[in-house]
Amino acid sequence: MNSDYKKQSIHGGIFAGVAQVGQTVLNLIGVAILARLLTPEDYGIVAMATVVIGFAGLLRDFGLSFASIQKASLSIGQQSNLFWINLAVGIALSALTTLTATWTAGFFNHENLATAIRVLSITFIVTSLGTQHKADLTRKLDFRAQACATILGAVITIIVSVAIAYQSKSFWAIIYGKLAGEAVTTAYLIGASGFKPGKYDSGESIGELLRFGLGISLYNLFNYFSRNLDNILIGRYIGSGALGIYSRGYNLMMLPIYQIRTPIIAVIFPVLSRLRTETQKFGNYYIKASSVLAVISMPISALMYACSDEVVRIMLGPDWMEVASVFRWLAIAGIIQPVTSLPTVVVSSMGLGRKYASIGVVSSVLFSSAIVIGLKWGINGVACSYAIANYLMAFPIAMWCFAGTEVKISRFLGSFMPSLFASVVAVALSLSLKNAMASDLNDWQSTIFKGALFCAVYILMQLQTSVGKWLYAESLEYIKIHLGKASKSN
Repeated sequence: MNSDYKKQSIHGGIFAGVAQVGQTVLNLIGVAILARLLTPEDYGIVAMATVVIGFAGLLRDFGLSFASIQKASLSIGQQSNLFWINLAVGIALSALTTLTATWTAGFFNHENLATAIRVLSITFIVTSLGTQHKADLTRKLDFRAQACATILGAVITIIVSVAIAYQSKSFWAIIYGKLAGEAVTTAYLIGASGFKPGKYDSGESIGELLRFGLGISLYNLFNYFSRNLDNILIGRYIGSGALGIYSRGYNLMMLPIYQIRTPIIAVIFPVLSRLRTETQKFGNYYIKASSVLAVISMPISALMYACSDEVVRIMLGPDWMEVASVFRWLAIAGIIQPVTSLPTVVVSSMGLGRKYASIGVVSSVLFSSAIVIGLKWGINGVACSYAIANYLMAFPIAMWCFAGTEVKISRFLGSFMPSLFASVVAVALSLSLKNAMASDLNDWQSTIFKGALFCAVYILMQLQTSVGKWLYAESLEYIKIHLGKASKSN
């Protein structure tokens, strides 16, 4: 790997990782506090509104941030044009969701939903203002500013949400907190980026960017629909209370996973976009990134499965124990989902917008079918079907993504199988030893006991693999370099 890309990737990964860890910790603190102030019904209303806003929000970006990052060279005029298009789309979507809010509330049979959607639609305009500024920072691999923006936004979100929740005990606490957090994050991104949009210039060609962005948007739309169909169907046919329980399990399990996957993808996408003409370096970099993601993400989901009951009681309280069974199924899905969703980055970084969209359509149909089948057995059936679909679809989708590239499916499987095996063994040993040796512990003691056993087994097994040895050596090298710099400065 090119030494400059390696250095930028490591630094970018650290800053992006710190931001996501900080955001995860803050979000979990918020969840623990708000779950004791709000009801499943409140979370159900927010989940319904979030599905609608999130779906429409994919159109707000129109794939143009991906397009500007993926483009090898981008003029100020092209960047300015993309900014104004993003803003125009954001304003249009805000107006559209406001006008259709009453119909949406009727679909879910919940009258309070309409006002919630109208308020959240303001985020379309707010985030549109900072879309190209964030893309500009990503092109420069400047993740320090993005990390600050992310953490600051998360802090404001939790402060506003908790403050309002103590006063009103209402779902509005979450909605106003999200709105405040988005506003602060966007303001910081605008201030940190050196990009200053000029007037729209019709002489600047952006046709290629729009076509690529369209492919990205189509993939994101279909993918988002399939990933949120569970919320739509549960809210429509089972009710907001059941959706509140399901969404708490989903967010509690998937939030940490997404927070790990997001910074890694944020770093590797711009790098792979620059390496796409250097096929061997492209393949090696991708496999290395897949290995790192597997080493980090797989044990977290596996440990969450082992500690499911304890995690739910600690984070949400004993009144939310219905969440535990959903949480376990989603933990099974979460073990492989971050890694098996990574192959699509190969397609997007190579600029194959049409193929990217086609993959989104097919995977959306398959995921949606699984969710509809599982709905018959309630929220646990939906979670079970979702987990099974993740495993059944992983291999075929990966083969499709890698077709015509230097990334081989055998190397991809080899990048995560050691971590998968180590995670399964560590879960089995931690559960069996805990039941045999320490069955009378409280939730905190049980979690610590299982966690310590799990980590010991997992780390020992990983240190026997080439990836584990490489990560250990890289970590030591990085620590030595920075300790050396610190001692010289003193």
